This record gives sequence, C-alpha cells and structure tokens, in this order.
Amino acid sequence: MKAAMQPFPRRRPVRQFFRLRAVVAAAMVLATVLVGCDTLLWFRLERELDHRLDRFIRSARAAGWHVSVRAGSRGGWPLAATLTLRQPSLRYRTSGPDGAWAFAWSGQAVTLSLSPWRPAQTTVLAIGTQSLSSVPDAGLPMPLRFWGARIALRLPEHDAGRPDRIALEAEALHVALPGAGPDDVVEVAAAAGRLRWPADREPGPATLSLSLRQVALPIALGRPEGRVVQHARLELGLDDATPGPLPRRLRPGAAIRLGEASLDWDGNRAALSGKAVLLSDGTASGTFRLSVDDAGRMLAKLRDNGLLSPGATVAAQAVAGLVGGPGNNATLHLPLQLHAGTLSLGEIPLLRLPRLR
Repeated sequence: MKAAMQPFPRRRPVRQFFRLRAVVAAAMVLATVLVGCDTLLWFRLERELDHRLDRFIRSARAAGWHVSVRAGSRGGWPLAATLTLRQPSLRYRTSGPDGAWAFAWSGQAVTLSLSPWRPAQTTVLAIGTQSLSSVPDAGLPMPLRFWGARIALRLPEHDAGRPDRIALEAEALHVALPGAGPDDVVEVAAAAGRLRWPADREPGPATLSLSLRQVALPIALGRPEGRVVQHARLELGLDDATPGPLPRRLRPGAAIRLGEASLDWDGNRAALSGKAVLLSDGTASGTFRLSVDDAGRMLAKLRDNGLLSPGATVAAQAVAGLVGGPGNNATLHLPLQLHAGTLSLGEIPLLRLPRLR
C-alpha cells in the first residue's frame, strides 16, 4: 500500500533537453570562432615578424653590417607568434685594407616572438651557445662564448612614440673563451642591460647601462672561496652618436661619458667615473676618478683570484701607500688621466686602451 503511494521520478522536460543542447552548441560555436580569430591573429603576427625582420636586415646592411640567417621554423600558437632562425650571424667589417671583421656575433639559433597582448614589442630569445668577438687595435680577435637558462632581448616597440631602446635580460649566464673547461667559466646569476640611441636622423646622445648580480669568477684563476662579486654596474654615455642601434663608426670629437663602472665585492667597493673625447686617430683623451674602499684588501683579493700578478700587486700597493698613506683603510681617491689611449696615474702608465674604430 505504501509502495503504491510513492511519487514516480519526474522526467526531464523535452524543452530543457533542447535548451541544454543549444547551450552546448553555442559554446562549441563560440570556441570555434575564438580559435579561428586566434589563428587569423597568429598569421597576422607571423607576417608582422617577417616585415620587422626584413626592415632590420635592410637597415643593418645599409649601415655596413653583414647579416645572414638560415631558414627557420614558425610556432608559438595559440599564445604567441614565433619565428626560430637557425645559425644567425651579424658582422661588421673594418674600413682598413685588411678588411677584417671588427665585430662578429653568431649563434646556434634565436627565436623572435610577438605576443597578442603586446604586439608592438618584439622579443628575441637566444637558444644554445652564442659566440661574440671583437677585433682590438692589435688586430687579434677576442672571441667569447656565452649561454644561459634565459637570454632575452626586448627590441624597441614599433610605432610607440618613445625613445628607441633595447633591453637585455639574462638568467644563469655563463661566459667563457673557446675551448675553456668547466673551471674557466664565468657564471652570472642575473644580468640586465639597457641601450638607448637617437631615433631621428640627426646625431644625439646614446646611453648604455649594464648590471650584473652574483658574478662567480673562474675557479682556475685562484681559490674557490671568495670569488663571487656581489654586484657590478656600468653606466656609459656617448654624446654624439649616429642614429640607430648599429652605427657605422664613432665620430671624432664625440664625448664619451663614463657615469659609473663599479663593483661590490665582499664589503669592498671600487668605482670609476670620468669623461673622454674621441680623437681623429681612434684613441681617446680625458680625465677619470677612481675610488676604492680599503685598497689593500681589494688588491689582495685581486691577487688571490688570479686577476693581478704578485709583482703588479706589490707595485699597486706601493702606489696606494704613497697616495693614501700606509695602513690607510679609508676610501682611496685616485685622479687618472687618459692621453692618446694610455691611462696613467700622474707619470705612471697603467693601461693601454685599444683604438675605437
């Protein structure tokens, strides 16, 4: 009797079933439209990558640079548009009779990417080992190999109406000479840099800033402990730079401003600043100021880590004692002169700088 009085389960109405089907169909149509729009946007960003690469190659070659790349591959869908180039290279030849390469960069691969969220910003990611070399006045190349967990260049925003600049970001950066072993590698925990240059046709100021954090010197230079430089910084300016990031050459009479070249190393700080003028023969002349906290301790660390020979350390300690007095642990200030490419302390030559071509 009780079983007969129980209510029967209610069946789903037919119109509710069709409503559910309509919602599912609308969701599928919306997803298809979104995928189609994203695909069309991806194709558009890929074409924009091609246009920007072509513009860069044309402007670089017009400035005297040699650019070569191999056919790459496209990807990044659906979150970005990417173009991976295999074995790219960028070189600049000197104007002398030998025609040697004054600057050369090459790498295993680079990836250009555009994001739908910031389509004006082009990002270049370095993949694998990269090679960089420059030829100083002696005519001998100075090659370097570098690689890292992430090495990214952020190029100027297209039609952004702001000063042109390139930003560098690197993590777990490794730098070494060709053929170097594991104990000969310089390790940098993080690096950040900015390069600004005049965008108009007339020359103007250009600035370069570079910051390195936790720089581990090679073990092969000295003892494994106490070899980590906590922070290094460079601020450099050029008052008469040619427009564009790839200038033909520096002009005579251009003023080079060294705002700061400093390092902090286990409580010791050294900083160099000054200004020089580029001469017609490619050398520079100017005045600089060097400040060192506890010069004796700093020189001892340079000696222990193989950056300064014992003889040079003794000579430098003698100079520091004459200028700052024996046993002086306070900050030492040294006026330096740069004349025709030779950096000196009074009548004592310290360093011969290469010509700037």
